[in-house]
Amino acid sequence: MFNDKRTSPGRKPAPRSALAMLAATAALSAMAGCGLLDSVAGSSCSTFVEEYDQELQSSGVLLETIPAQPENFPMGLVLNTRAINWLFARLADTELPEIAESFRVLGQEVSLVVQPEIPLFAIGGNARCPECLSAVVPLSIGVGINNPDPRRGSGQLMLQMPVTMVPVDNRKTSLVAQFQGLEITGIDIELPVDLPANILEPAEDLAADLLTEYLASRFRDARIATFDSWELGQGQILLAGRGPFVFPESETMLIAMQSNLPLAQTTTLEVQTTLPQGADIGFVFHPALLLSLSRRMNFEGVVPSEVDDAGDSFDSASGEAGNRVTLQSMETTEDGLLRTTARIWRTGSFCGTADLQASMGLSIGDAGFAFTVQDVEITGGRGFGSLLGNSWAGGELLNSLLSTLDITVNYDQIFGGERAEQAEMGTFQANIDARGITVYLNIIEGV
Repeated sequence: MFNDKRTSPGRKPAPRSALAMLAATAALSAMAGCGLLDSVAGSSCSTFVEEYDQELQSSGVLLETIPAQPENFPMGLVLNTRAINWLFARLADTELPEIAESFRVLGQEVSLVVQPEIPLFAIGGNARCPECLSAVVPLSIGVGINNPDPRRGSGQLMLQMPVTMVPVDNRKTSLVAQFQGLEITGIDIELPVDLPANILEPAEDLAADLLTEYLASRFRDARIATFDSWELGQGQILLAGRGPFVFPESETMLIAMQSNLPLAQTTTLEVQTTLPQGADIGFVFHPALLLSLSRRMNFEGVVPSEVDDAGDSFDSASGEAGNRVTLQSMETTEDGLLRTTARIWRTGSFCGTADLQASMGLSIGDAGFAFTVQDVEITGGRGFGSLLGNSWAGGELLNSLLSTLDITVNYDQIFGGERAEQAEMGTFQANIDARGITVYLNIIEGV
């Protein structure tokens, strides 16, 4: 074992030649007897070739459809109230129009003028709909008797509405507040003049009706945020939001992110719905998702599937002996590491496998969250691969794997409101534990 980070440009370990490995085999055989050499040299290359081909092909398989259920999801997204309001406020038009109407009371013409502002959301509704979003609509209001331009006062309309996920296309889903299903829960107004109850009460009712009609027509299914798939490799890995789940007690909302990546196990992702103070958004990733995504990148060649003995990309068409690579496992550890196992396959001349285990830590760097290699070791092998040494800490194999993982946990395909502006987020905190890989961010621009 040894410590290392990514290989810097211009520095890569020298490849180990087949001749040097044969010399190592001979030396080991001299110490352990001819049995070891006979076992290694007698390994069937055709068996390893067949096993490798099957393993690589299985790495490229994608599901035909993204799971529709919100349970057993491998990636969770937690938003607080500040994030939801900031995202929703990316509207095409932030200046809402003035609404005017009139009615008669005891032969007098009563004029009503209302100008609403952008609704401000809170997470959770009342007892009739605890899973709703509630909202306050600030407004200016004027009520005049035989006066078409009365002095303005202020007020607010309280309402609640369902919230859901809506598909945009095969790559995107949107978090939507369903204004067409809104319910008025209250209205408070303060006017600069005293009015009798027989004028004030119908004015409040009319104002609520006018605002309900306007808001339901203007926003209808209001897009709070849109979530796109990762921009990785061939672009065939897809994400879709499910749910959402509302947690009024912590003032957060959880969106279950499903994918067309097959998972090696049933995922049970425990998500902490209470965000740390100062964080607006939290992501948690199950290691099975990172493994499946990395395996697909290995299949596509983003993570090299052919490498030399230093872990750098290798072209088997050159006719020289090289190695093949598949990814086997990823798991989080109690000491805050992501432990990853890659299988190195030698399928020409001297054949066999070696399991390369790399432990990776996660921290915050200049470009966001970044994985770094803490240690690397060969943990087992078959045939000639059992003689491979620890010469893999650098090179393109681990560097490309680190880059793939970095892109995954630095997911930034969140677009706000009607203008679909990409959210500007700052890194806040990172953690690896039994729940998985968790990263927290904050919105740079205030609401």
